[in-house]
Amino acid sequence: MKRVNTASSTSQAHIRRMRREANQNVEVANLSQFEVEREINSICEPEEQSLVLNNLPFVDWESFHDVDGDNVDDPNHVDFSINDVNNHDLTLSDRGSTLSESDPELNEDFDYIDDSLIAIEIEEQPLHSFKDQLASWAVSCGVPHVHINKLLSVLKSHPCHSDLLVDARSLLKTKRKVHLIPMHPGEYYHFDLLNGLKVAINKKILPRNRNAIEIEIIINVDGLPIFSNSTSKQLWVILGIIRGIDGLEKYPFIIGIYFGLEKPTGGPNTFLRALVNDIKDVLEHGFFHCERLFSVRGIIFVCDSPARAFVSGVKYHSGKNSCSKCTIVGFTALKPSELRRLVRPKGRVVFPCVAAPRRDNESFRQRDDPEHHNYYSIIEELELVDMVNDFPVDPMHLVHEGAAQKLIMLFMEDSDYKISPISVRRVNENMEALSKFTPRDFARRARKFSSKMKATEWAQAIGYTAPVVFRNRLSAESYANLLSLHVAVKILTSKRLCYTQNAYAKDLLKVFVMNSSILYGNAFVSYNIHNLIHLSDDVMRFGPIYSFSAYAFENFLGIIKRLLRKSERPLQQIVKRLYEIQVSRIPMPETVERTCPLLKLPIKGGILLPGMDLTTPQFGLLNLPNFELTTECGDNCVMMSDKNVVKVVNFVMLTGIPHLIGRKFAEFSNLYPAPFDSTMLGIYKCKMSLDLDFWPAEQCKCKMYLMPIIATDEFAVFPIENL
Repeated sequence: MKRVNTASSTSQAHIRRMRREANQNVEVANLSQFEVEREINSICEPEEQSLVLNNLPFVDWESFHDVDGDNVDDPNHVDFSINDVNNHDLTLSDRGSTLSESDPELNEDFDYIDDSLIAIEIEEQPLHSFKDQLASWAVSCGVPHVHINKLLSVLKSHPCHSDLLVDARSLLKTKRKVHLIPMHPGEYYHFDLLNGLKVAINKKILPRNRNAIEIEIIINVDGLPIFSNSTSKQLWVILGIIRGIDGLEKYPFIIGIYFGLEKPTGGPNTFLRALVNDIKDVLEHGFFHCERLFSVRGIIFVCDSPARAFVSGVKYHSGKNSCSKCTIVGFTALKPSELRRLVRPKGRVVFPCVAAPRRDNESFRQRDDPEHHNYYSIIEELELVDMVNDFPVDPMHLVHEGAAQKLIMLFMEDSDYKISPISVRRVNENMEALSKFTPRDFARRARKFSSKMKATEWAQAIGYTAPVVFRNRLSAESYANLLSLHVAVKILTSKRLCYTQNAYAKDLLKVFVMNSSILYGNAFVSYNIHNLIHLSDDVMRFGPIYSFSAYAFENFLGIIKRLLRKSERPLQQIVKRLYEIQVSRIPMPETVERTCPLLKLPIKGGILLPGMDLTTPQFGLLNLPNFELTTECGDNCVMMSDKNVVKVVNFVMLTGIPHLIGRKFAEFSNLYPAPFDSTMLGIYKCKMSLDLDFWPAEQCKCKMYLMPIIATDEFAVFPIENL
């Protein structure tokens, strides 16, 4: 028999020989079962491709959701059998060996083999080895190295995994040295803006017919206290987001991190020097990636008030010339309870005026109002950046955690203006009753009002629940003032109304500020309340309030904080964890956006219409492109394309087309008192009909937030959007 002295024919003949002997239960001399399997793997498996990044890491947060690992699939089980030999990971030295020299008996049966068969066999191999999956699991679940080491020692004791690495740092390819930049009184690590932009763009499949793409970059600078309130140790993080490419607005990337006992001594001119240099480079040259040229048309800074003042070099929010949008000069005011105190009250700076001249970029750079400035900011070197208009107010801190929280807690707790104790109790009872009506689209369920509530809860309160639970609990003037803020926020949240009704929203916010000064005193109109009058201008420039809010950045900061495992050297820990996430992750398969309704969760015994029998397929979940519907309370209300609002009771498949069965609402009317018109916002007061009907699922237009109006048989329905 003629031999073919090639590695390909050797490997195939060897595999065939081993499989034949295994099927015949023949004992292979001088080789244990594991050794046979390992040697077959060493011949068949392609070279291991280890990812070594010279650039700085970037986190794929689409696949790394949280450190608890709830969103990570279990690794596939690896079976080291003769019939499945390609799942084991070996080194290059193992692959270079053959059995032709060590076992001449096995060489006698080498035969002719077509090389094309080998190519087909390689294509069918799994994309990732057991070691890769183990590393991805460890990183996705945030498993500490000490636990990984214990797991590796247990796995390595089994003959199937004897070639596994013994240390977690080798398995995860942990960065061994982190080169930090001294920045008194702490240290700084720069991740590079251009690298972050490129890796962020990799998350999106770009249209093939677009060659040059213009983008904007949103920059966020924020402080992050770590460990506990008993220490002054803090992180200052620079993050970025790409605007201009749909789908990337929710994926921040890291640009730089500072760690120290306090802010950098040199202020933003030291802390932001590397960022400004990166921005200058991309503004001047653009960058080329994925066979496309990208140009940066704008830089936007979205920060909370203290960080915005720190970056731009202006007075902080407690200063009398601190407003970054107009030239109003504040004054000190006291609350009634503060005036009654025996000790000398401190008071607060307030801004009740709503008609002050606007600032602009030219007047800012020429220092027309010197009292507004603290120092020269390095950001002024960027000529493209408008130092006034490119620093928008942040809706998350301004509206949700600011004005909404301040107004509602004034009703619930303020010693001067709170409602009666029985009304406080009733409002909280109503909020807890609404818990089961909260759709899954919201991060948290409704609960009684508390100063410990999160920003998303205050957003839900001012946008949905507050007008319902405070109905008939406030005076007519206070309730109208609450509705002024509520309606304005709903308008500026809508992708359509934020432009067509922008002037109306601006007028409502001015009325809210002026009436608040009258109803609750000048002391109520602090920096946050005053800046509401500038919100509509930023919305007109940048879009709905969720398109330039800090929510995505705040979520990212929470993930970064959870990467810390001990108090020692936190900056090095974060850099190493981010590097591990980048090099150890297994890329997620590309998902195809669905455009048609999909029924899931088959059920039996649901409500059916006459003419439908028990054999009609029934389901408990309808998956639509933008939202999900179920038959459970909170997720079972939808507006159809014919403007009918339906409470869903069942989903069925009729002639291959998904349908929903439900009860229509009737007697629609305005939920708010005059002069407010809730129907303009798609918000209604209505009653539910007992008659059943059915509609094709493709006619579903918008999911609705259904809330019962206490002590009546009526309901309030709100469209859910922009969450």
